[in-house]
Amino acid sequence: MPRIRDRRTGRTVVEPLPHGALLRAAYAPGPWAAGALGHPVSQLVGWWARQGWSRRAIPRFAEDQGVDPSTIDGPLDRFASLDAFFARVAPDHARPICADGVACPCDGRIRAFSSLAADAPLPVKGQTLSLRHLLGDDALADALDGAAALLVRLAPGDLHQVVLPTDGTLGAPRWLGGPLHSVHPVALDAGAPAFRNRRVVLPLDAPSGPAALIAIGALNVGSVEVRGAPGSGARGQAAAAFHLGGSAVVLVGQGLTWDSDILEATAEGVELQVRLGERVGGVRSPEITGAGRQHPIRVSELPAPEPTADMPGVSAVLDAANLVTLGGLLTAWAAMAAALTGHLPAAFSLLLLAGFLDTVDGFVARVLGGTREARQLGVVLDSLVDAVAFGVAPSLILASSGLQHPLALLALGLLPVAVVVRLAAWTVQARIRRPSTYVGVPSTMSALVVPIAALLSVYAPAVHEVVTPAIVVALSVAMLVPVRIPRGGAVGKVVLGLLAIATATLWLTA
Repeated sequence: MPRIRDRRTGRTVVEPLPHGALLRAAYAPGPWAAGALGHPVSQLVGWWARQGWSRRAIPRFAEDQGVDPSTIDGPLDRFASLDAFFARVAPDHARPICADGVACPCDGRIRAFSSLAADAPLPVKGQTLSLRHLLGDDALADALDGAAALLVRLAPGDLHQVVLPTDGTLGAPRWLGGPLHSVHPVALDAGAPAFRNRRVVLPLDAPSGPAALIAIGALNVGSVEVRGAPGSGARGQAAAAFHLGGSAVVLVGQGLTWDSDILEATAEGVELQVRLGERVGGVRSPEITGAGRQHPIRVSELPAPEPTADMPGVSAVLDAANLVTLGGLLTAWAAMAAALTGHLPAAFSLLLLAGFLDTVDGFVARVLGGTREARQLGVVLDSLVDAVAFGVAPSLILASSGLQHPLALLALGLLPVAVVVRLAAWTVQARIRRPSTYVGVPSTMSALVVPIAALLSVYAPAVHEVVTPAIVVALSVAMLVPVRIPRGGAVGKVVLGLLAIATATLWLTA
């Protein structure tokens, strides 16, 4: 059990841990085992918590997790869902902001370190990640080399708002992908690579020098909501919020100092329980910080790092998610080869399999995280493979299905054009941040729509020549129409999966 002490009373705090044995069991085979379950479990829990009927669980959740009543603005039945309650904004009086010094950015249990080298492993048991990899930005890591760091672990019962710890200028958020491991000490002791989790980095120019807030999602938290716009901000201003589950925040900054009781507790291996807005430290002169270096750089103005133009290393190509992506390319090639040799049932079934693999590679990337180089390669690799698998392959296979009219064959050419155009736009978006919605129908849908439409060649050959090309044209247009479409949740993926299985069955038995 973690050693936790309430900072205000000095009393030992017993943290609710009903699933401690389950956490130990999940990580017993290794982090990969729990990581493989982390994303689907988080998706399922998140979907349930956003539904209206989850509000019935709010009273029990508040009681079991020891939620501070002062953070609840109004009656419990005013919240539309458990997730809405979890990400609530507390009344102003609930968490007063300290008048000077550094304010704790959120509720939680803290550990503090006077200096953190950019390339040294984080001083947390079981962790090998460095500050440089945590930030995902070499320029930002260099500016924060030797800076002071505060690690705050949030429990489900805490208030999940995150605020600016000092006055300063907030930079644009940088979104980094990753798995969803637990951040609880039980999981960390078992080897959970929690600091590789999905996270958002918020650069901050504080009065003491360069700083950054890192909001780290965790098991049952797939979403970090940024609530602070880039620009000047004041101590206590909203910066971010977590949705359902546990999570963590790292504050790192040049010129920051921590109060002695926090440093002493950290040295003893004790986490201090604190509240958002509490004073946790002070600031030194902004001229000389860290190891005696000057820091004129403004981290809020640093551009997000661009992918390198160097050839990727073997490890990036052999990354698990990228291997799945390349497997989809080989499957698409097999589908085209089957069509060219007259085996249409096998061709359309393999096309459906390529669509499935395209879904799996994203899942694998989110579960395992991978290196930054592998993720950067994966963004481009995924688009290039999708252009072949869901643009060229479906059109070529349809052209082998008995279509003969020149206009029909010309219509098939619209599909690869539409797929390539939308994938180019998607790749640009994904380099900036992972979009939360689709704009137009995703290209992967051609792997499902085309095999379904092509069934007309078997069951209604008289209309196949006219209707199938018309469906392809409609699908191509739908990919380019600027209408936002929510990303499918677990239920939607199950429905599409069952439809794909039914379609493959019809083809294989045709």
